[in-house]
Amino acid sequence: MAARLAGVGLSATLGNLSFATEVLLAPVATPRVSVHGALPKALIVDTIIPDTIERFPWGGHMGMRQVDAVARAIDEAHTSLVFTNTRSQCEVWYQALLEARPEWAGVIALHHGSLDQQVREWVERGLKSGLLKVVVCTSSLDLGVDFLPVERVFQIGSPKGVARLMQRAGRWGHAPGLPSRVTIVPTHALELIEAAAAREAVDKQQIESRDTLQKPFDVLVQHLVTVALGGGFDALELYDELLHTYAYCDLTQQEFDWTLGFVEGGGATLRAYPDYHRVARDSDGLYRVPRNDLARRHRNNIGTIVANGTLNVAYLSGGRIGAIEESFISRLKPGDVFTFGGRALELIRVQDMTAWVRRASLSRGAMPQWARSRSRYRPSSPTPH
Repeated sequence: MAARLAGVGLSATLGNLSFATEVLLAPVATPRVSVHGALPKALIVDTIIPDTIERFPWGGHMGMRQVDAVARAIDEAHTSLVFTNTRSQCEVWYQALLEARPEWAGVIALHHGSLDQQVREWVERGLKSGLLKVVVCTSSLDLGVDFLPVERVFQIGSPKGVARLMQRAGRWGHAPGLPSRVTIVPTHALELIEAAAAREAVDKQQIESRDTLQKPFDVLVQHLVTVALGGGFDALELYDELLHTYAYCDLTQQEFDWTLGFVEGGGATLRAYPDYHRVARDSDGLYRVPRNDLARRHRNNIGTIVANGTLNVAYLSGGRIGAIEESFISRLKPGDVFTFGGRALELIRVQDMTAWVRRASLSRGAMPQWARSRSRYRPSSPTPH
């Protein structure tokens, strides 16, 4: 960051703000100022307790025993958000709520990262305008949008973290002076304990600390190629720039040279393969991407998240629905029915990286599984806010 450039970081859900400030500004020696909001923010966390606790399962369930109770609570509000931790659970709860309240057809919607962007934007517009009564969603609605018409927020299952719970609660009452409220819906008995622990942590402002990686070389490799695509770079200037970031402030010249050699020649293992010679030094001494096909491949595959291959899902009659993992579609045969985007779809064929489908006569089918959407929890020490 330039020395005279003012950096501002905003967060309501970080437990270690001083560390976050260092990550944002270090190692630039500029004055730091910490500003806290003057208005206290009330956050209410409550729980839906099942009517017959004796028959509540101990684990391994989607929470279907709680559907009727959640539907009754949604009846009392104008607009509600129902958060789930995975996309598969999101699809299941959408179907369950629609079966419990068939009259909600047209005012209940689904929102997760595998749906087409146009579908997600339509749902967001419906929330902002108040046309939708309930949206079943994942973390795709955690951030970046304010929905003032929302009157209730539900969290299905454990939120797996205090910061996540607070972020989702903030979708309701997202304005100065207004309280926020979230209702936890346990899916099994042990989550009753987790809900009580989460409520106590919120009351005490014990929010998890966030860590940052030191010298992630996979990110550095991609950064070198990206900068080479953007007009090229001088090796000494780029190394100096990296030293002015928190993640690479301890990067040695030897480590930088090894990384540059890896993207330039493929390293000791891949040097025989021209496709791994991703940058080359030109007559001006700048490193650039030498071939258009390498540039195209890098742009299409940029990122460090390891994921299964995905296929587009589209109607034979036209119109893209979203994307689904290839590992799931490979287990189906033409004529099989699966549920996606709240619809029962019949697989017609797989061609050109697209699963071609049509609306099925059945009301439901196989439920997709997304490897990347499995709920993960990394424990960290809560820090007083």
